[in-house]
Amino acid sequence: TVDADFGLNFLQLLTLAARKRIAAAEFEATKREVAHAVLSHVAMVKQAFVAVQASQQLVAIDLTMAQAAQGSLDTAKALHKAGNINDLKMARERGRYELARLAWADSQGNVTVARERLNRLLGVWGTRTAWRVEAMLPDIPASSFNEHDLERLAIRRRLDLAAAKQHTT
Repeated sequence: TVDADFGLNFLQLLTLAARKRIAAAEFEATKREVAHAVLSHVAMVKQAFVAVQASQQLVAIDLTMAQAAQGSLDTAKALHKAGNINDLKMARERGRYELARLAWADSQGNVTVARERLNRLLGVWGTRTAWRVEAMLPDIPASSFNEHDLERLAIRRRLDLAAAKQHTT
C-alpha cells in the first residue's frame, strides 16, 4: 500500500500545476460571470429608475392636459348655458375632459407599477420605499463614440463572453 500511496501522491504532484491552471482559469471565469451578473442588475436598476422618472413626467403632462380639458369644459358649459353651442358639442367637451382624467389616472397607476419594479430590483420594502427621484429626466448626452466602433467596443467589454472564453481555454 505504500507503493500505491506513493504512486498516487506522485501522480497528484505531477498534475498539480495543471490543476492550479485549471482552478485559476475557472476562478477568473467565475469572477467575470459574477461581474456580468452585477452589471446586468445595475443596468436593470438604471432602466427602472429612468422608467420611474419618465412615468412621473407623464403624470405631470397628463395633469396639465386634464386641467386644460377642465377649463375647456367650463367654457363649453358657459357657452351651452348661453345657447351658443348645442348638446352634441357639449357632450364632446365632456367626453374630452373625461378621457383626459382617465389618462391622468392611468399615468398615476403607471408610476406605481414603475416604482414597485424599482423597489423589487433594489430589494427595499416598508418605509424604505418612500424615496423620491428628480422630476425631470436628464438631457441625452452627446455621443462620444463612433457608431461603427460601438459594436466592437460592446463585444470586447462583455464580461459574459470573456467568462465563456475563459472556460474554453
